[in-house]
Amino acid sequence: MAQVAPWYRITPDAAFERLESTPRGLGSAEAKRRVELHGENALSFKRTGWFVRLLRQFDNPLVYILLISAGITGALTLAGRDMLPDTIVILGVVLLNAALGFFQEGKAEHALEALENLTVSSCAALRDGSAVTVPARTLVPGDVVLLEAGDRVVAMTGDGVNDAPALKAADIGVAMGISGTEVSKEASSMVLVDDNFATLVGAVEEGRHAWNNIQKAILYTLPTNGGQALLVIGAVLLSPFTPLFALSLPLEPVQILWVNLLDSVLLTMPLMMEPKERNILDQPPRPAHARLVDALFVRRVMLIGLAIAVPTFMVFHRFGAPAVEGGVVVDSLLLTQAQTAAFWAVLFVHFGFVMSARSVDQSAFRFSLFSNPWLLGGIAISLALHLLPTFVTPVGALFRTAAFPAEWWWWILPCLLPGFVVLELDKLAGRIRSR
Repeated sequence: MAQVAPWYRITPDAAFERLESTPRGLGSAEAKRRVELHGENALSFKRTGWFVRLLRQFDNPLVYILLISAGITGALTLAGRDMLPDTIVILGVVLLNAALGFFQEGKAEHALEALENLTVSSCAALRDGSAVTVPARTLVPGDVVLLEAGDRVVAMTGDGVNDAPALKAADIGVAMGISGTEVSKEASSMVLVDDNFATLVGAVEEGRHAWNNIQKAILYTLPTNGGQALLVIGAVLLSPFTPLFALSLPLEPVQILWVNLLDSVLLTMPLMMEPKERNILDQPPRPAHARLVDALFVRRVMLIGLAIAVPTFMVFHRFGAPAVEGGVVVDSLLLTQAQTAAFWAVLFVHFGFVMSARSVDQSAFRFSLFSNPWLLGGIAISLALHLLPTFVTPVGALFRTAAFPAEWWWWILPCLLPGFVVLELDKLAGRIRSR
């Protein structure tokens, strides 16, 4: 009897012959007949009740033997033999095995549901010689599927030698760690150590979470840097028209460096520890070639840059303008105090902005204020450290700051709002456009 060549070694013509198909694809009637013959191309399972799933853990010959052994040792214990510890150990092993199996099957069912939700709903195939879009569940053996470069990322799981070419060709090849052959492991991109598909779902979830938090951090850090750059550029452009800006910048270079240090360590890093967003697996996958620097990024840099620069300019001009007369500084202390007030205004805009930046597109009112204690701690420490240059004279000399009148706080505290409100409005507009 001639040995049948594996699929990956046969020619296209041989594959068509084996599947009883042609390069023109199947006819519509034949495709319908094969769906009835082979069933739909879909993950199909019926969730079992918890009680049935629990009983199923005891439906095993080895468990039967252990239960019989426990019965025998229990009977001997009643007969006066000291076999109680043996009975307890055997029953403990049986119950522990049942508990592990029970929860593992539950996780597997959740994994199947998640994989089913991630399945592509339609695809392009040749039917009667023409390219048509058909539901993916109606694909059958013999269909000619049209593939082209696009946004889909192909993942392949396998454990055998014959799976190696597909594992190698896929964007992400996943080999089984327990049952997989060495050939499949060498050909794959990663190895699933526990052979549990629920682990794949968890990996997708963690990957999305990591991407989201990196995106949040970048969409927070660079717009704030853009705002500080706009402060300097705006002051230079306004200097011919405003004597105050011709004589002083709203912030000294050392103050900008200090704000950046607090931002990077105490605000950006805690932002990257933001908990997973709810229903993260229900979100559609991002395009394979998605970039962090896109239209959203550019828009956020511009909007948040203005949200930082405008209130800081207003605070600085409100309190610093009286310090300049006739193009000359007449009150250097007042000018230093105005810079200190602007120093605080920038930080408060950042605080408001970071509270909304905890989600790229969802409203800040949809998640708990206390769900990220690291961020709240970072804000509290930033406030405490920012007090040092303001009220400790030796430190203030290094930062060129000075304590200012208490009534100025009524101008500074509202600076919490611009960054928060502007970002919330931008996210709201984005959600409206996506409907």
